[in-house]
Amino acid sequence: MDNTIDRKDYDEKAFKKLLVNFLKTKSQGATQLEMVVGTGLSKDWVELAVRALLDDYPAHLETNEKHELIYVFDFDAKEESLTFLQVANKVLRGIWKGFIVFFKVWTLLMYCTYFLVNAIILILFFIVISIFALFAGYEGGFGSGGFIERVMGQGERIVQDAFALLNRRPSEEQEDDEGAVHQMFSYIFGETTPKPDDLAIEKLLLNFIVQNKGKIVAAEIVQLTGWSIRKAQEETAQLMASYHGDAEVTDEGVIVYSFPDLEDSQEINKLVETYNQKLRAKKLTEIKKREHKKLLEEHTQLLVTKAENESGENIQEKIPAPQLPTKAELRETHAEEIEEAVKLGTAPIWERLLPARRMNDNDKEINRSIVSGNQFNWMMSFLSPIMLVVTFMLIVGAFKDDSDISLSFFLNKTYLIILFVIPFCYSFLFWLIPNLRRFGVNAVNRRIDAINEKYRLLGVIFDQIPGKLYKHEVLDGLQQKIVPEGKKLRNKELPQLLDQKAHELEAESMADTQGAYYIFEEVQTDLEVIKTIRNG
Repeated sequence: MDNTIDRKDYDEKAFKKLLVNFLKTKSQGATQLEMVVGTGLSKDWVELAVRALLDDYPAHLETNEKHELIYVFDFDAKEESLTFLQVANKVLRGIWKGFIVFFKVWTLLMYCTYFLVNAIILILFFIVISIFALFAGYEGGFGSGGFIERVMGQGERIVQDAFALLNRRPSEEQEDDEGAVHQMFSYIFGETTPKPDDLAIEKLLLNFIVQNKGKIVAAEIVQLTGWSIRKAQEETAQLMASYHGDAEVTDEGVIVYSFPDLEDSQEINKLVETYNQKLRAKKLTEIKKREHKKLLEEHTQLLVTKAENESGENIQEKIPAPQLPTKAELRETHAEEIEEAVKLGTAPIWERLLPARRMNDNDKEINRSIVSGNQFNWMMSFLSPIMLVVTFMLIVGAFKDDSDISLSFFLNKTYLIILFVIPFCYSFLFWLIPNLRRFGVNAVNRRIDAINEKYRLLGVIFDQIPGKLYKHEVLDGLQQKIVPEGKKLRNKELPQLLDQKAHELEAESMADTQGAYYIFEEVQTDLEVIKTIRNG
């Protein structure tokens, strides 16, 4: 037997297997020193293998009585391979997305096609009626203010609106205005949701870490994300593995997560500044949209007022369209608002609440125009067949002496299906889909309100963490603190909700002569220690 210590090269797969077998016997976790003794691996190999395990299994860090780090892994939560049902579900979702795309294109084509066809039928009908009225000696036909003239004017405006809708291009004043096609889709199928950023949480935490000397504690992660203490510890362990962080235990027993690579680095600071520039640009876009809408409303009101006071023409020439300020001017006039948006990028979660879901991306005026067009199609599904029959009879009757005009063509099924059944059913669906969606949007907003109530409750708790937090004092007026004015409470059981949040923050429940109270000792110590460290 070779009486020497075997010097092995690093074998990640084998060393990870050794650690997993050892840690499965330690349900309460183990320190790195215990892993060294239990596996026979060197301290360096254990450290590298533990980092690799953090990529494979959920884990969190705790401390023992000696203020040593304990790694607790959850080996039962390892992600399993996709089952047949999961694969089939993905395929069905892809088919459904393809159907949605087809349905969107079909909807737009139907809307625009029938709008134009109906407008042409309407204009043709009134032209024929007007000509026959003129030959019949009806003086009101083309006379000033006559019925036919007024109807023709309305028909002309309908055609102009139709072509304006089809030829509309994105607005130069609004960068997020994507034109009539996008607005039509949005009205029917809802608000455009941005593509989810899978690394949004990582960016938020890293941005905070960079701005706070490369260090963070679990209580701050709770403030930023709304997680429980346990989940914050688990996610930070994963963050350590991904971004080469270290964990240190202070004399108070607080685990401080340090990321040396993110501390005082010019390259990292440049990336953070780029991230902040994106926040500024996003806020500037919101301000531009808001200011543009405000100017349009003011301009419309001026036109209406001018039209009521004067009967003359060229009202729009007397009141020119408003000019939106440039980006530089908007940045200067709204500088504080823009910088506030940057600060909110790393603000506590109760200051970054989830936005409510909107029915669509459009303004009320645009939705009103789209609805009017659909109402026109719906109405014309009844009138177009009749108008064509009357127009045909008048034209044919003018060139034929006999009255034997066959209407068999206009009464056959194909004619009625094309001009009545299809547009009627389509217009009904066009009206029905957004109204059915309203129930879904309202349900989503109720869930969002419930989540935001929990975030606001977290803010209430953190505001009162130093000292004792008496349940009866918190519950008094809590509904007014977590529910905005004009909205309803979504979390009905506030005492249970408070108990749940206290449990997530690992508070101690006690009581005295004034009543039951909570002490958030762990959270309070975390915040005090990290503040002392950052202050040197």
